[in-house]
Amino acid sequence: MTNRLDLRKLAKVLALADSAHAGEAATALRAADRLLKSGGKTWGDLAELVLAGGTPPSKARAALRRERDALKQALAEERARHALELRRLREESAAAQKSLEQTIAGLRTELAQLRRLQTPRDRRAEVVRLLQVGGLADREVARRVGVSPQTVGNIRRGLGSASD
Repeated sequence: MTNRLDLRKLAKVLALADSAHAGEAATALRAADRLLKSGGKTWGDLAELVLAGGTPPSKARAALRRERDALKQALAEERARHALELRRLREESAAAQKSLEQTIAGLRTELAQLRRLQTPRDRRAEVVRLLQVGGLADREVARRVGVSPQTVGNIRRGLGSASD
């Protein structure tokens, strides 16, 4: 982006050059010179601008139009990028919500099963059923039923001696 001359600021600084104090006037003119140079302009460009009635030359207008068009294009691209990002975030959010709902449903089912096993007799029967199904470690059986792994081991040993 090119440096642009701030005409309002330049006008304020030049107004100070009309001071009755020579030092203040000289400082104002040096500041105006710095502003012109930072905007890529010369005192001659300023004179042309004043003679033209304050309207920028056609080249400056064309440059401003190009800059405006470039900014519009950049804004459109940024909006498109944000729309894609928003869509991606919504999809991720929906997937996460579905996963949480499935987890909650599983936990509710497990909780309902545990509530069903309120008496020691019910818990023992569930441990026996899970041990007969097989494939589960004592800790997993204990976790599912809500008893200690030691209890599961005792029941397993009791089942082993009963089948001997």
